[in-house]
Amino acid sequence: MTGELGFPKARLSFSICVFDSLSSHTESLADPLYIVLRALVSHARNYGTVPNVAPLDEENFRTTRSRQVARLSSLLTMVLFTKESSFFHKVSSLEELIGKLIVDIGIASKAIMNDSSVHSANEWSVIDSAHFDLNTSLRETIIVLKSFLVAIPDKELEALEAEMNSSRYREIVSEPVAQYGHERWAPLTYEDIVGAKKAS
Repeated sequence: MTGELGFPKARLSFSICVFDSLSSHTESLADPLYIVLRALVSHARNYGTVPNVAPLDEENFRTTRSRQVARLSSLLTMVLFTKESSFFHKVSSLEELIGKLIVDIGIASKAIMNDSSVHSANEWSVIDSAHFDLNTSLRETIIVLKSFLVAIPDKELEALEAEMNSSRYREIVSEPVAQYGHERWAPLTYEDIVGAKKAS
């Protein structure tokens, strides 16, 4: 037997099982990114080591929200930010993007599992675009990490490793992401960025 679009029902059931675990898998990817980003921010605050970073490029993203964040990152870097604040703002932007993308994937995955929307082209498109942007965020995080490793003195490497390890146990908070059914790290606030800049 086949479904509405001619798919075998067994294959359709398998697809639903795949999407049932999709949200948890994407969250597993997000956790290491948060750990790296928060560790770099913590080290920059404590030691004043800040790398040169390029702003996010909206052409590398697909979703409207991601492109808006990237566009703002680019504009503010050109008009306002110093080297230090550009770094903190980029980290904050990446954290914001990752959190929102995880939420979007989770919501769309659950919608696809519902009988009423299992064939919805919109949900499939959301997941595809969000995964693309999440992969872009992963690459951007790797670039920031590499830039940081270039800028950091050898004597600080051990401290950075300690920051990475301690970030694994940072307290998980319930707001503001919990309203979407996910508990994740609190995003950097404007006060965090300003405080980090002063500390550096």
